[in-house]
Amino acid sequence: MKKSLSLVAALLALVLLPALAEAVLMGPSNPVTITLDNPNQTVAAPSSGFLTLGFSGTIVVDPNYTMIFAGADNPFNMSQTNSLTASFDAAFLTFFGGGNGTYTGNIFDITVPMGTPADLYAFEELSTNPSVFSITAVPLSNANSPDGGPPPFTATAAFSVLVTSGSTNGVPEGGSSVVLLGLSVGGLLFARRALT
Repeated sequence: MKKSLSLVAALLALVLLPALAEAVLMGPSNPVTITLDNPNQTVAAPSSGFLTLGFSGTIVVDPNYTMIFAGADNPFNMSQTNSLTASFDAAFLTFFGGGNGTYTGNIFDITVPMGTPADLYAFEELSTNPSVFSITAVPLSNANSPDGGPPPFTATAAFSVLVTSGSTNGVPEGGSSVVLLGLSVGGLLFARRALT
């Protein structure tokens, strides 16, 4: 019985030690992860004003790293004749200023102005590469390392906006449409109740 337990322990050590050594020597495999909740969105081009599409998700930056760069491409169409504008959410910028940790919420917005031609906006400028949101982080140990330490790590998440030709009026920000719909339905129910 003792010999079989020793054999099992030896086999486990042979399997686990190389993986443990790699984890210790190489550090975390992905010190930055990005997950977008809805990376590919579809919207009808507004007939007036503009629409703002929020891209939310979760970002995790290892506590041994600090963010030094964040970017969101202004997505272009394939022919590179039109693009949309990206801007960061204020809450994400506050998280970025903290250097690392976990963030869940709206990360960036894409603005779709009136008159935007129907097309797929999913490419970097002057490229057929996908439009991406990216974060670059460096190990905190680099500040004290004479050789500069491990290289920076960049995580990316591709995203796109499909603009359709069905024109709509610009949607108010902040969920006002839902509030107006609720008030309208409530008003109809109240009017129906008053009539009966």
